[in-house]
Amino acid sequence: MQNVVVRDFTLDDLPRVKELHERMGLDYRLPDLQSPLFIIRKVVEVDGQIVAITAARVEAELYLFVDHEVADPEQRWDALQRLNDSVMDEAYWSKGLDNCVLWCPVEVEKSFGKRLTALGFSRDREGFHSWSRPTKL
Repeated sequence: MQNVVVRDFTLDDLPRVKELHERMGLDYRLPDLQSPLFIIRKVVEVDGQIVAITAARVEAELYLFVDHEVADPEQRWDALQRLNDSVMDEAYWSKGLDNCVLWCPVEVEKSFGKRLTALGFSRDREGFHSWSRPTKL
């Protein structure tokens, strides 16, 4: 019978994380698992051998609400740039976050994608799709 144990990650597990990351061959940089933004770090062992490691990192999901009947397009663009700068500064300097995400409907992206790029956003990696689930089913 297999002995399965889920436990908290320790720094002693870091070499195994590096090994798994390298062996998986995925094209992304290994994150700094010691960052305080990783609020959950877990390891699962089967018969004393690490099978998998996961970590949950905090990031902000952004929402934008715009009234297109107030001000002209140039004024709204200036306002959005100022709002973006303020939010990003607060997210980084006051909240300690290093990443923000947003979900943009395709029909909005067609007309607003260039503006998002100008605000410093970029599409997430091709070939990677975001998946989500509620924490309580």
